[in-house]
Amino acid sequence: MRVLVGGVGYRYLRDNALGVHIADSFAGRATNGIEVEDLGYHPIGFTQNLQDRPPYDRIILVAAIVRGREPGTVKAYRWEHELPPTEEIQDRVSESVTGVISLDNLLIVTEAFGAFPEDVWVVEVEDLGYHPIGFTQNLQDRPPYDRIILVAAIVRGREPGTVKAYRWEHELPPTEEIQDRVSESVTGVVSLDNLLVVTEAFGAFPEDVWVVEVEPADESWGEGFSPEIQAKLPEIEETVWNLTKP
Repeated sequence: MRVLVGGVGYRYLRDNALGVHIADSFAGRATNGIEVEDLGYHPIGFTQNLQDRPPYDRIILVAAIVRGREPGTVKAYRWEHELPPTEEIQDRVSESVTGVISLDNLLIVTEAFGAFPEDVWVVEVEDLGYHPIGFTQNLQDRPPYDRIILVAAIVRGREPGTVKAYRWEHELPPTEEIQDRVSESVTGVVSLDNLLVVTEAFGAFPEDVWVVEVEPADESWGEGFSPEIQAKLPEIEETVWNLTKP
């Protein structure tokens, strides 16, 4: 019997790293017929890997995910191989090719491409991780900050390596877009725009919020920075540090 245990999540996002931690913890217990894998990479790559390997008899996926239950709740269930409407499948495929990692994306995209065996189990642990909802709740639980400075690499169409610092004007998009960003956030999608909009919508920001954006040159998977960003690190660090001053 061939079994794959896969941990899903972002390694450096606190509770969201639970699936990856399980993969690391189980790695030494893998035996003949049982494989353990860190699935902290996009669902398209996972689907292609499954199609290239001998079939598994069972796949077990482990992830921390927000479902509205008590934090720490553990739920194991058998995947029923049900797919959402075509439009949602297309949206999740689009998210996946940009590198967004989430349990729901993994389940839906892999199912849509027909790469799952019949026997698939999911173990979910309720997450209060560092997606924008978690950040907002954490701000509300702490003494107020006088200033918040957010730093992110984000594609805006500028020259790669461009550094732009600006004060957040506390302007919100239309209600429908806010709802869409909240929905993305509870699934674990991490992005600067989601963080700004969701935290603002919940009224958790102080008046003084600054954003430092850096135009990325390479957002593919791998370690280390592109040459363009590596060369800009001193400027980025200096920009952020200067913003901490009164």
